[in-house]
Amino acid sequence: MFSWRQDGAITGSNIMNAAAKADELLGNDEEDEREEEEEATSERRFTPGGSPGSPPGGSLLAQYHAHNAAHLKKMKADLEKLDNELAMVTFKKSKAKQIQHRAKVMARAEVPHHVNYKFGGPKGEGSKNFTQPWLERIDLSGSSQSSSQKNNTIGAKSKATLGKTTMLTVRRGENDHGGDAGDAILPQLSELTSVFRYLEVLDISGNQMSKTGVVSLKEFLGKRECHVVSLKADHANLSDGAGASLLSCLKENVSLRKIHLAHNCLKHKAMQVLGDGLEDNNTLTSITLSWNNVFGVGLQALANGLAVNKGLKKLDLSWNLLGRLEEEAGASAEIPRDAMRAFADALGTNRTLVLLDLSNCSLDIDLCGILGKGLAHNNSIFGLHFIGNKATTDAKGFLRLDIATEDLTTEDIKDQGESSFCGQCWDQHKWVEHRFTFTAGHSGPVDPQSRDPVYVHLMLDDWKPDNMSVERIFPKRNQKDAVGARAGPGEQQQGGEVTYKLSRMLPPGRVWYFFSQQGRVLCACDQLMANHPRFHVPRNFVDIEPREGRLKANLVMSQPRLHGWVSMPEDVLSSMRVSRPEWDVLHSIYASRGQNNAGRFLDEDAVSDALRTDLGLTKLLAMRLVDEAEMEVLRGVLEENSSGCEYASGSIYKSIVTLYRWYGPQECHSHDDSFTISWTECVKFVTDSGICKPWEGPPGSEKELGADERSMKDLQAGEISLPMIWKEYMIVNVELEAEADNDDDTLARFELLELILRIAALKYIATRRVKSKKNRMAEAIVLLNEECLQPYMLAQNIESPDRVRMKTFYKEDVCLAIESKRKHIQRVFTDHCSTVNNLNGQYRMQLKDFLALFKHAGLYDKWFTMGDARVVFVMSILITENELTSNEHKELDFVDFLEACVRTVYIRAMRQNDKTRLRHIVPQFVSDLIHALYNEGFDGQLVPKRKKKNGVAEAKAMAEKAQKKANRQQQRTQAASDKKSGRKPRTLAKLSMVRPEILMTPVKKRQSILGSKPVDKGEIGSR
Repeated sequence: MFSWRQDGAITGSNIMNAAAKADELLGNDEEDEREEEEEATSERRFTPGGSPGSPPGGSLLAQYHAHNAAHLKKMKADLEKLDNELAMVTFKKSKAKQIQHRAKVMARAEVPHHVNYKFGGPKGEGSKNFTQPWLERIDLSGSSQSSSQKNNTIGAKSKATLGKTTMLTVRRGENDHGGDAGDAILPQLSELTSVFRYLEVLDISGNQMSKTGVVSLKEFLGKRECHVVSLKADHANLSDGAGASLLSCLKENVSLRKIHLAHNCLKHKAMQVLGDGLEDNNTLTSITLSWNNVFGVGLQALANGLAVNKGLKKLDLSWNLLGRLEEEAGASAEIPRDAMRAFADALGTNRTLVLLDLSNCSLDIDLCGILGKGLAHNNSIFGLHFIGNKATTDAKGFLRLDIATEDLTTEDIKDQGESSFCGQCWDQHKWVEHRFTFTAGHSGPVDPQSRDPVYVHLMLDDWKPDNMSVERIFPKRNQKDAVGARAGPGEQQQGGEVTYKLSRMLPPGRVWYFFSQQGRVLCACDQLMANHPRFHVPRNFVDIEPREGRLKANLVMSQPRLHGWVSMPEDVLSSMRVSRPEWDVLHSIYASRGQNNAGRFLDEDAVSDALRTDLGLTKLLAMRLVDEAEMEVLRGVLEENSSGCEYASGSIYKSIVTLYRWYGPQECHSHDDSFTISWTECVKFVTDSGICKPWEGPPGSEKELGADERSMKDLQAGEISLPMIWKEYMIVNVELEAEADNDDDTLARFELLELILRIAALKYIATRRVKSKKNRMAEAIVLLNEECLQPYMLAQNIESPDRVRMKTFYKEDVCLAIESKRKHIQRVFTDHCSTVNNLNGQYRMQLKDFLALFKHAGLYDKWFTMGDARVVFVMSILITENELTSNEHKELDFVDFLEACVRTVYIRAMRQNDKTRLRHIVPQFVSDLIHALYNEGFDGQLVPKRKKKNGVAEAKAMAEKAQKKANRQQQRTQAASDKKSGRKPRTLAKLSMVRPEILMTPVKKRQSILGSKPVDKGEIGSR
């Protein structure tokens, strides 16, 4: 007996038995009532006077009392027993009434199946789940219908309810051991199709489908009124013939989108009908045929329909022995191969299938090879399941026979490559699309004009090269111009930014990669990079987050099996796996120098701007030594490269700047004097370089009046003398209000440039060695550079800062050696800096800090003096555009300090004739520096041997010390003046009270304060 039930409702399959038990209980209750009445009557007939004929007397009275006590005791026990029985009977009667009531309710149900409903109205109201469908019982009294017909007929109230049903699930009851559950509902579907007009999901899984039920279901699905979208018939015991009968409806049905026929017995006939149906049906999108008997002829028939189908997107053939041989006698052994070839050809031509499950089909190597050839031409299947076969899939979706499937179970995938991710499905394992980019000039040193491609090497591909496409982006000029254009293979375009791009699907987790061009290993400096945990070399990496939801094929740009990897010799690829990337200053420890100097790493990058600024500060145009046209020609001559300029990198201006930075720190009496050139340093320069002859007179006599007139004979002979240069020196030297360190006796950079230009005019124009009338200044400076400047720099081994940087500092081995000691060097730098940049908060080291650091470390000896330290300090700073408006040329940042340390090591090694490579000397130099400045604490921390002083306090203390020294000198001078004039000596305190600002100004400025007439120092006190 069956009943309607949903969500655990009680089944009344034994109602009659319960009713019989209830009647039996009621009958037992009537007998108990009669026994009670008889006992009560017997009790009323008993009298205390005794029974008739009993003898009177005391003995009789005693017997009476004894008999009465015994009887009362027995009655009490019987009453307790009756109370217990009555309570039990009452409980049983109430239980029986409940069972009868439930039997009456459940008797109204008419269809002997468990049915789940999901209701939704025709107007799209929200769906509801009813735990108990209240269907009316059909009363067919007086009708000729049999009892079975009554149970299988749906009443009017049931029709009204089923008219709103969108999901119908038919299940067998727990006590239903025989019969077909679908026989009760499926005929109703076929006969009353209009009733089920809103039915979209039909689930008959788990029922024993009979021929009648299959025919009824086929008729229902073949009707135009049927709107079923999903049919689930798993575990339905469908035979090959029944499956063929059911699938024959696909030619007429236009509503079905999904069919689930797993765990059945479908074979050749069903596959033949399915293949024919797929040729005509383009609305079906998903078919599940797992755990069936699809192989051989049936697989070939299915492939024929799949080849022309244009709607199917998912096909599940898992757990089918696709390579199984036919059991018939005389069957050819080539049938499985022919069927697999047909299936492979169908996959190669199909363009709509996106999910294919062929897992656990026991395909051997030969069949996997056949399938892989056809699958290689398919670019639409991104969800491919292929585990349980003799091949596997790689990261691009190709079938691979050369990867051992045993490696796929390894848990530790950190240091593994291709074998760790093979067999994974893009959709199931949450792979995410990632776009690799490499921009020439920004990411690394790549030649955009070269036709050599750029490859990306992924660890999950075993570092095999994958070609990247080229995209050239042009600057947008107006709205009509295109933003970018793609360059074809080997095509070169002029201008624009060249970017190499490639989109790939990547698994969740960390993915390591690097780039290459022409066999050079490259790492993108604008992307995340770290040392590889296995190879211990820098590599780029990206962390992929798992995707949420299903993979949408229309949003994925990476097509599977679109192209393979580029072939590369194994020895070359093995070498690239462990090679360090080509060193680039952009992503080295020196990267902050470019950030602080507008992307400049060499003086060459700022030569043009600095030269234009220095020429604008000179008095050449004001004094009409050149006109504007000649000035522009002169600027080009100074900036361009000239032949034979080995040490100054070919630029005349850079040679002059190098000499300026070389001679400035030579004779230093104060910290600021290291950044300018005094007359003494100028005399040494012009005499050593051969510009003029050494002065034969006493020192300082070249400054006397008339000395230049006495040297006119030398000028007529084609030579210039030192008094002439002194005259030009005085003309060039000018006092500027904004200048902090350029007094009357020193030259700034632009002033030295003007002085050398004037010397060239004297030496070559005044002596008439240059006879042209135009651009004479430019021709003269070229001759001076060739005859004097370059030979002198070559003889004195004066190298330009850029040359030393490229030869020693900007080297990969030196950079790695510095990086190994970076923390220690950073500690030394920060502990000895006295200033901090207010804009970016970076520490800045001044010259006095640098000299004190080297002094405390004990680095001064016969191989390296304090003068060398001053030269190293000045040479380690990049050229600034204007030295008058900035103090950047007087302070070291961290990278400048690193260069100063490397220059120090280089100078000491050159003078000691030490041929050890710098990469070995630099770490030892840093270790010695740390050992000289710090002690190691008990917890491993560095403790300074000399207590660090506050930068501001130290500067204030030095200023006070200098002030005291100046006061003592002024006091001695005043005392000598008073003694000479016969006046009493006055103290410096009283002297400063008169005019304190006079004592703090130079002599010439005192004249402007006190008057045009020079004032004797002795008269200041009287005033």
